[in-house]
Amino acid sequence: MAFRQETVQFKKDYYVDGNIVDGLMGPNWQIVYGRRGTGKTTTLYALKDRINTESNDLRSIAVYVDLTTCTPSDHGGSADIDAQRYAASLYFQDFIKKVCTELYESYTSADNRRLLRKLFARDGVNKDRAEDIILDILDVVENGRYIQTPSTKTVVHENVGADTASLGVSAGVEKALPTAKVNASLGGTETAKKTSSFTYVFTEAGKYRYLSEQLAQLIIVLKLDNIVILIDEWTSLDKSGKLEIQAIFAELLKRTLGPIRGLSVKISAIRGTSVFFR
Repeated sequence: MAFRQETVQFKKDYYVDGNIVDGLMGPNWQIVYGRRGTGKTTTLYALKDRINTESNDLRSIAVYVDLTTCTPSDHGGSADIDAQRYAASLYFQDFIKKVCTELYESYTSADNRRLLRKLFARDGVNKDRAEDIILDILDVVENGRYIQTPSTKTVVHENVGADTASLGVSAGVEKALPTAKVNASLGGTETAKKTSSFTYVFTEAGKYRYLSEQLAQLIIVLKLDNIVILIDEWTSLDKSGKLEIQAIFAELLKRTLGPIRGLSVKISAIRGTSVFFR
């Protein structure tokens, strides 16, 4: 039985893995496909629990973001491509702030989420430098520092070839967001037929360059093997799957976080209405 995330928090004793979490433990970017109610959210929670409770050995930390909690943009299903790009950028901006909030709270929280503080205490960690990075991340959350207002225009585009990714095989995220399928049998691959990358995306992604550098430095300073970002409810960006919002968000995700060595993304999605390329 699958538990909905909004009604029940993850309860480890009630979760039957079936080796799915094991297949998601690698450094690759992966997508968990499944219909509603099949346990995608619970799987992401189980993965977060596995990574964060074993991080002393794995030297990793997991951050969970539910896209339904990101501030929606009133695009109204607009057919105007500029409106869709702007909407995707606003969603992405709020997503980045939530990632930063999770990281910051994992350092400052008074409960057992203070995972980063435990990592700070390890031998050989430059605590002062690590704390400076965390404060920069706080600036992103509280003041929007390093994040400029999304642009509302720019329509020039170019076509870029796509990659194919298999579970457990490096996917080359600098070229395309991989679409590794994970289901009950933990297997299979999908080939993205085509992807379009807009100059708008390059401009918007450039606004997060400093933040990307800080995240890369945090991984180095804390001697982490990996920061894993878990993204739930992908289709909430555009439930119809017919607009460009999901594809543009995916491009922003790839170009902002893809170049960071030691950072991976795991996404829960519904086949048919989830779009990662155009």
